[in-house]
Amino acid sequence: MEKLQMNAEQKVKANFASNFILLMMGRLVSNLGTAVFNFALGLYIMKVTGSATAFTMVISFAILPGIFVNILAGVYVDKHDKKKIMVVSDILAGIAVFAFLILFKAYSTSLLVFIAYVIVLNTIQAFFNMSINASVPNIVSEDKVAGVNSAFQGMGAVINITGPILGALLYNSISMETIFILNAASFILSGISEMFIIFNKKADNSDKQVSFIDNVKEVFKYLNTQEIIKFLLTIAVVLNLILNPLVILVLRFVNYKIIGVSGLQLSLIEAAWAMGAIFGAIFVSTRKSVNPILKKFFVLIAMQAFLILLWIFPNFSLFAGASKWTITIIYILLIFLYGMLNTIQNIPIITHFQLKIPEELRGRVFAVMFTALTISTPIGMWIFGFLLEKIHWAYIPLGSGLIVLLICLVKSRNKHFREFADRL
Repeated sequence: MEKLQMNAEQKVKANFASNFILLMMGRLVSNLGTAVFNFALGLYIMKVTGSATAFTMVISFAILPGIFVNILAGVYVDKHDKKKIMVVSDILAGIAVFAFLILFKAYSTSLLVFIAYVIVLNTIQAFFNMSINASVPNIVSEDKVAGVNSAFQGMGAVINITGPILGALLYNSISMETIFILNAASFILSGISEMFIIFNKKADNSDKQVSFIDNVKEVFKYLNTQEIIKFLLTIAVVLNLILNPLVILVLRFVNYKIIGVSGLQLSLIEAAWAMGAIFGAIFVSTRKSVNPILKKFFVLIAMQAFLILLWIFPNFSLFAGASKWTITIIYILLIFLYGMLNTIQNIPIITHFQLKIPEELRGRVFAVMFTALTISTPIGMWIFGFLLEKIHWAYIPLGSGLIVLLICLVKSRNKHFREFADRL
């Protein structure tokens, strides 16, 4: 009897190992293909239209599906086979890219074709992303969930570095039609690899027919009973409103337009975040449990806020005559540490959500979270964009850092968080 049980456990572990390899290989091929294509597409749009505004418009339409489709995708994922959604989403994405290749050949300069492309692709990927985030605990064992999330974060950081480089190289050496074909093939290969993933299904949700509105209401009823999940989700949205625009908009604008670093120097500063994320993901993956890290949630945020305060160092008299490379190197160090701490902070929260939220609600809760995070980023960018035109730039990281520190000071004393930390 014991021998049979041991064999069963070994089989489960083997499934988890093969699942992890299949999942990571599929994501690597697909995400790298998409990163290469998106960068090449950006270069192509800039060349054809000669307009940064046109490129910004295409990118803004890419955000829309995340705002309007996530809730629908979350409801659908919770009520249907997550593995089938993953496979079908990737294969549909590949077919869609082939279809847009045909349109591209006929209307190679049409901005509407590019806008339609990003809307369709990001809508399909909204379903995929929701299914994969909701199903990680079904694919690997509970003790491996944090490791998978760490691998996702690390792989994403590597792709952020290599994707634009490969995109630029391919754009200059092969045709856009060939890049379309490579992107489509990457999606289909990813979908094929996911067919072999073995799911450990823990819940059957297909027997209950509930309206879309009732499905959404069920999520908010659940969140109202889960004080710590609601608390962490609220903090994540508020921080995203402040921190994401700082890195995406303020850091880039200040360094390139105000301080005057070169394009190469700016690319190194931005790459530092990805490198930090890789090291942060490696650090988390070596931990036996993410609970000790989760206890330090506000400490990690406060450390990031302190690093943001240091962004104003070019205004110090000590750096009055500093060269652009000196400033670049200091920013690289600050952003590297920021990216590392941000990743170390994020992975335990995602892991906690995946493990604690019931499977039949997981997709919808992640949909609410992703929708809130998606909306908060452009709002923050509009605010900081306005402030950059009205006040001295140094007040923005200074004020933002102090606000985040204040949030840490107040919210770290929250009764629900302290009780939660004591239970870990």
